[in-house]
Parts: sequence; structure tokens; C-alpha cells
Amino acid sequence: MLFKLLRSRVITPFLFACCWAPAALAQAPFQIQAQSAGSTLLVANDSTVTLSASAVGATSTLTLTLTYQGTASATVGQPQLFGQANSFSLGSSASIGTALQPGQSASVSVTYTAVTATEAVGQLSIPYTETGSSSSTAGTVGFTLEGTAPNLIVTYTLSSNGNVVQIASGNTIPVPATVVGMSTSVQINIINQGSGSGTLQSVQLTGSDPSFSLYELPVLTSQGDSIAAGSYAQFYVVYAPTQVGADSNTLQIGLGNNQTVTLGLQAMAIISDLSYQLVQGTQTSTLTPGQTITFPNTNVGATSPVTIIAKNTSPNTVTDINAAVSGTGAVTGAGAPFLITSEPILPLNLTVNQSEPFTITFEPTQAGTATGAFRIGDDSFTLSATAIGTLFTYSYTSGSAGNTVVPGGTVSFTPEDIGQTASTTFTIQNMGTTTATITSIGINPQTSPATFTISSPPQLPLSLPAGQSTQFTVTFSPQTTGLATAALVVDDQQFTLSGFGNALPALPSYQFTGASGNQTPMAQVNVGLTLASSYPVAINGKLTITVNSGNLPADPSVQFASGGQTVDFTIPQGSTQAVFPSGSNQIGLQTGTVAESITLTPSFAIPSGTDITPASPATVSLTVPTGPVYLENALVSAESSTSVTLEVIGYATTRQLTQLQFQFTPQSNASLTNTTIPIPIQTYAEAWFDSTQSQTYGGQFVVSVPFTFSTSGSTSVNLLSLLQSVSITAANAEGTSNAVSVSLTQ
Repeated sequence: MLFKLLRSRVITPFLFACCWAPAALAQAPFQIQAQSAGSTLLVANDSTVTLSASAVGATSTLTLTLTYQGTASATVGQPQLFGQANSFSLGSSASIGTALQPGQSASVSVTYTAVTATEAVGQLSIPYTETGSSSSTAGTVGFTLEGTAPNLIVTYTLSSNGNVVQIASGNTIPVPATVVGMSTSVQINIINQGSGSGTLQSVQLTGSDPSFSLYELPVLTSQGDSIAAGSYAQFYVVYAPTQVGADSNTLQIGLGNNQTVTLGLQAMAIISDLSYQLVQGTQTSTLTPGQTITFPNTNVGATSPVTIIAKNTSPNTVTDINAAVSGTGAVTGAGAPFLITSEPILPLNLTVNQSEPFTITFEPTQAGTATGAFRIGDDSFTLSATAIGTLFTYSYTSGSAGNTVVPGGTVSFTPEDIGQTASTTFTIQNMGTTTATITSIGINPQTSPATFTISSPPQLPLSLPAGQSTQFTVTFSPQTTGLATAALVVDDQQFTLSGFGNALPALPSYQFTGASGNQTPMAQVNVGLTLASSYPVAINGKLTITVNSGNLPADPSVQFASGGQTVDFTIPQGSTQAVFPSGSNQIGLQTGTVAESITLTPSFAIPSGTDITPASPATVSLTVPTGPVYLENALVSAESSTSVTLEVIGYATTRQLTQLQFQFTPQSNASLTNTTIPIPIQTYAEAWFDSTQSQTYGGQFVVSVPFTFSTSGSTSVNLLSLLQSVSITAANAEGTSNAVSVSLTQ
């Protein structure tokens, strides 16, 4: 009987189970207990109860106890079985027909006899009558009965064909012939084809032959291993012979219900199905599986082949023969230089006395000894060879310990704080057989500032005799936090340099020096910045101007003395004061002519670019307040004997100008009427300050005002010469400005 299995394991901890009925089903005035095999639980009316027999032919008994929960009395009638009643039988029924008072009980027992392993279904009906003071109510307590029993069968599967074969107690499992030193496994399955859980009680080999052993046994407790319906238990019998000949043993499997399955095990240990010959040059010799094949000493870059002829000397065709080689260098750095360079098409089938050759070639790429293996079918041979040439080994120190590293490997440094260093000594040793030459040593990529550096390198090119070594120092100087890597290049070999920069400490608190608060318009003020304590590495910083002029256009003349609204600074390692491009600890700043708030915000970074600016950096604010117009100067821009044009220069921080007032002072020998002349200029001022052109000048303005003088009579006197000076003021909503004077004396 052949069939396939899907592995599944289910553990069944109870001998019976109950499926609860939906809440909508009728409720009886009883609390119902179900008891079987020492287990007790509450069940509901109209639920399903399961009776599990331990085997076909075995029985399982269930006792149902009905405890009256009402307030009157109840009489339990004679139980009845329906459906597959032949599988179920009623036992003793205590207190049937007796009127039960509240809290009293009646019990009914049902016995299931497993005729087959197929699930049996029946119905149990228990009538009752509940009698009150004035009326009676009839009802029924009902259950669906499910009877189950296991059906355990034993199968085995041989690795040679993968077929699953059912086997009965007393029969023998034929284990395939196995080469000494190899192993063959037989998969054993205990399958439950029944409807209830079965039990695997024990597994043991009762014979004395040590070639057989058990593998991957399930955990067997004192109650055994439960195998649910439709599931299975699995383990293996392993045959691993140590000498040629026939072997046998007995496998004994204990199942539930005191059932024992006894199976014989028969096997044959063989040395090999094939015989071998080794051809090296003109010499031919006999090979035995397990023997070592030694290649002649071979220069690096050269090759040495050998041929192995496999012949079928068994009485049967040998099928599905595969072949492969493997190998590793016994000296660090040697590769796996064994290759099959000629072979028949695999897998190979050899008829009786048929032979096929396999050519194995030793192709070393580095000096040193190498070992490997050639496997054909179930036979294997050891490969041994020595490559002649140069061979470098590499190592580095980590503290007081030395570490070997191979090309492509990693040289690890201890984590360091930024600004600190860690060093390792890198050693190159020639473990080959001839003098080697080193032409280049370097680090790639190079960074500025350098994260990894080489110091005290050997003078290149370097001739390194066999057995000699050279050293140099590699230093790790973290420039950023986190992982940093680079490549150490030695000729055509590369090693990964790996170091970790510890997290930077928080930037110390800082304060601004110099100007702050209210400032005079068009002033040149100085500001600086000082840390509360020094930082372990140099800092590159930047000050940025932010202008808030409200509804007024910002004055573009607000900038640093170096030009623009940003300026770089540095704070040297170990220092606390910012140094600006001029070399000074402060930088000049022009305040402008518009009422506005000027905020200076710093940012900080270390030389590698890592930002260390606080999340909310402290700032300093300079304020140009609103105020009256300020007049800077006035001058005569044009004049004649009867006229003069005055040019008034000033600024208004509110960009508003309503009036100019001119106070003329005559010469002492002249009299003048209308010496004070107010001139409304708000319309002209608004036109200027609303223009795009004015925004370049902030609150600054220049006003030209012409004056013409006349006399009541005719005269040839120069009227302008009669005036000594004029004093000028300006006004806006903030008040009246300072006065400026212009001399009119010629």
C-alpha cells in the first residue's frame, strides 16, 4: 500500500470534548456535568459530547449528572438512544423517576463500544417534568453522541526511492546496502487513520547491533505521545556501519491499548561498488576509497593534473553517480584550488565492468599547503598539495590583542570621541617560500580632514623575504558621529577600516557680546559670541540677520560690515570666543534707517559638517525704534540774486514726512517779513516712499525746495545778500526733528 503524507501534529489533552450549543437553544432547569475517565466538566443542553475509545473493540463510558436548579421539583424520565444506537448503550441510571428537589441530582451513564475506527453518531434523549404549585412543564434534555477510536498504522520510507510503504508487525524493513563510513536513514511514520486520538507509548531497538540507531524521536512522556486523528508521529532509523558485512536489528513500537508492533531490520555494509586507479604522468596505481591523493609541488599560477579512473566491479549496474571536489587552504590566505577539469556527463550510470575517467587539477593562486576532497558516488578521497611562491598574511593589534585579517576583511577600531584618536599597528608577513615585493600602501578615499591616516609606513617598493614581516600604524580620527569606513589598500588587496565616532557632547550655553536692545538708526554697532565653556573640537559657525520691519519695507542697508546678512565665524578647539573673518572677536553691523527689529541667529557645526546647533538656538535682537524725522544735513544746491534752492537730507524711520519748516535770519542791516515758512510735503513724501526706488534707501530722503525773494520797490541790491542763514526742521506723526542750518552769506 503506497501513499503520501503531509506532516501535521495535534496534541489532544482530553478524552472527550463538548461543543456548546448556540444561546438560542432551549435551556433546561438543570446544571449538567459530564464525567469520563476521571475528567469532569459542565455541558449545555443540546450540545455534543464525545466518547473516545482507546482502540477498536475498546469501550468508553460517559456519566451525565443532572442537578435540578429550579424552585419547585423535577422528575427525570427514562433515557432513550437514537441513531447509531448499536454503538452506544445505556448503563445504570440513578434517581430516574424520583422527584428531585432543588439541588438534588439524577445521573445517566452511556457506554460507547468502538466497532470500527470510523466515527459513530447517536442521540441521547432524557425526558423530564418540572412540577410547580399550580402547573407542570414537560421538557427534554438532549445530546448528540460522537464515538471515536484511533486506527494506528506503521509505514516506512527508504531514501533510495522515496516510496511510503505500510508494514505490519512481524515483517522486515530491507535497509539499502550502505558503504562503510556512510549512513542510510529509514523514515518511520505512525499514522492515525481513525476518528479519535491514539498514543505512541514507546520506541526501542531490542537488538545489540550498534550499527543501528534512532534519530528525531518524539518526546514520550509517561502517558506517551498523543497522535490526533488524521495526524502522525515520525522518527528515523539510521544505519551507519563500521565494517563490511550483514547487519540486523529489531525495532519495537509500543502503541496504546497494549499493542506492540515488532519489525525486523536487515542491512548490508559494503566497501564500495566501484574500484579506482590513479594516473599521474606515466605512472598508474590502485586507489582505495579514503586514500589520500598527493599532488606534486606546484608553482603559484601553474597547474598539476591527475586522473582517477572509476570502474564498476559490482555484479549490478550502478546508477546516479555524481562527483564533486572541495578544498581549503591549510595556510591562511590559500584558496580552494582543486577543480574537476574533465569528467563524463553526470549523473553517471556504469554497467558491469564499465569505467570512466575523471581529471582533477591543482591550480594554486597563493603559496601554502592545501587540502581537499574528491567525492564520487558514496566514495571519497583526500586531496593534498603544496603551492610554491609568496604568501602574505595580515594582522593588526586591538589593545594588547592581535587579530588576523584576510583581504576583504575588516580592521576595527575602538569607538572614539570626535577630536580624539585610536591607532592600530598593521603587520604584513610573508609566509610564502620566496621573496615578495610590496609596491603601494594607501587609504581610499582620502578625506579632508582625514578620518584614517597611515604613519611610519615602510619605504616602498619593499622586498620582503620569506618569513619576514613589516609594520605601519593606522590612526582613526573621527570627524563625524556614527560609523566611518575607508579602504586600506596594499598593492591589489583591500581591507575595510571601520571606526565609530561617539556622539558629540551638547554645545555649551553661549551669550552675545556687544550691542543689544534699542539702537540709533544708521549706526555701526559691534556684536560677538562667547561659549560658557570650551568645546572638544573646533567649531565653524554662521551668524544670520533676520529683519522684521512690520508693514514697512525692510532696509537693505542692514548688513554686516563684511557685506551681506550672513557672516562666518570660527571657535578654535579649546577656546570660547568666536573669531570673525577680520580676526576680531566682534563683527560690525549697520542698523539702517527703518524702524525694525534685527535678530541675529547663530548656527554651529564641526569641521566635517555635522550640525551641532541647539534645537532652539539663543538669539540677540537689536531694535531701531520709531521716532521723529532726523535731518542729517542741508545745503544750497542753486542760487541767484533773487532765489535760492535748498537741499535737505535726512531719514524717517517710519518712512513718513508731513512738513518742512524754514526759519530765515536776515542780515543785521535788513528787515524781512515772513521769516518762518512752513511747507506741507506729505503728498510728495508719500509719492517717494511708495515708489520702488525708495526701498533701496530705507527711510532716507533728499528734498529740494526753491525760494524766490522780492522787494516792494525797485532796487539793484542783491536780495540774497540780505539773508544771513536759514534753519530747517521737519515733522511727522512722531514729532519734530532736530534743526539743521545753512549759511546764506556770500
